[in-house]
Amino acid sequence: MARHSRARTIRLMAMAGCVSMVLAGCGQAKAGTALPQGEDAAAYVSAKFDSTLNQLSSKMQSGDAVKTTLLTRFFIAGKGIDGTLSTAQSGTGQASITHNDSNKNLNDRLDFLHPAGSPADYVLLGPLYNSLEPTPWVSMPHLAGDYGPCITGDTYHMACKMLGAVARATKKGQAVKSAKHLADGTVVLQADVSLQDFQDAQVVVIPQAVLDKTADQVHQQLIHATITITPQGTLQQIEMVAKFPSTDKAGKDSPFDIDYHFQIVGPATPADIPQAPDASQVTVLPDQAAVDEFNARKDKIQGQ
Repeated sequence: MARHSRARTIRLMAMAGCVSMVLAGCGQAKAGTALPQGEDAAAYVSAKFDSTLNQLSSKMQSGDAVKTTLLTRFFIAGKGIDGTLSTAQSGTGQASITHNDSNKNLNDRLDFLHPAGSPADYVLLGPLYNSLEPTPWVSMPHLAGDYGPCITGDTYHMACKMLGAVARATKKGQAVKSAKHLADGTVVLQADVSLQDFQDAQVVVIPQAVLDKTADQVHQQLIHATITITPQGTLQQIEMVAKFPSTDKAGKDSPFDIDYHFQIVGPATPADIPQAPDASQVTVLPDQAAVDEFNARKDKIQGQ
């Protein structure tokens, strides 16, 4: 699988950050109120997602202090990605730390740090990568500009893409399975999203060489999405899961195993985010050319 980029600089290890996602209006139904079902549910959810995604930019600028996790698993014929991203972001100024861990290789770790207001991003190299530079950290120019939805923190970025995949599907009017309002005010939305919509939203980027071997009909296979919204109308979690058999164009078994799970864990505090490392511990990558060269060497270690 292709590996995502952070602010167009250091690419993450096969995984891909919006601030606590406020799904305005989705949790406003009163306890005991039945939400629409069937075709009405499709229109309801589509409308909510349209308005929500359109309003994210204005609603996310406050930078709530939150901690999140994202589990990512995407396998085709037993090969793929399996990792965990854990992000803490602390309020105004939007300092953040993302721990990027492979679930297959404990030495495959990268930590991404952005101190509040810093012109630089920092990456702590795990054991698999410590031969890349003479120091434990590297830094590079922070290119993301102003923080906002789908930019800050890698877990939020992926959550935006997951929401985007559901929005794509619901706009077609055939994706929604149910919209339930629980007794405590929680809203649970369920939808089926095609693998094609999953790819088009760039939740995962499948290399062209793999796509060339994949049977065309597999792209219409469905991924089950569950979105949970708190009684206060904020996003609690998104999960997208599927397992289905498949054969490639050569007739070989090529089953798919997909499990993406984003969750807001709770509030973050300044103690969750370290200060910038001492300059003696940092190798500076001064420009994009240096970053690209670093990425090329890192990709060789990752087997790309």
